[in-house]
Amino acid sequence: MNAPNKNDLTLLFCIASINSILITETLYYLQEKVYNKLSKVLEAKKLYKEEGNLNPTKEELARRVGISPDKVDRLLFVARIPISMQNTVGSDTETTFQVLSRS
Repeated sequence: MNAPNKNDLTLLFCIASINSILITETLYYLQEKVYNKLSKVLEAKKLYKEEGNLNPTKEELARRVGISPDKVDRLLFVARIPISMQNTVGSDTETTFQVLSRS
């Protein structure tokens, strides 16, 4: 078997670079699509609250946004915002979630 020459290695490097760029661009596009869908779901949730429905179902959100309830569920799952165990419970107390979880 012949050793690869300089042109072969350059071609392989170019192909690897192009693949890396394509993967990065694809991931960016997918993240942007997910963010846009999530924004629509959160806006629909806000509109329902303004209309008096404080706890809209996933089906209602999906109908308003135009996606399946399963996708709404997945988007809301991914968008969960963790809270710190050091946060206080209530407005005029010094009790933290950490203290409550030990009880």
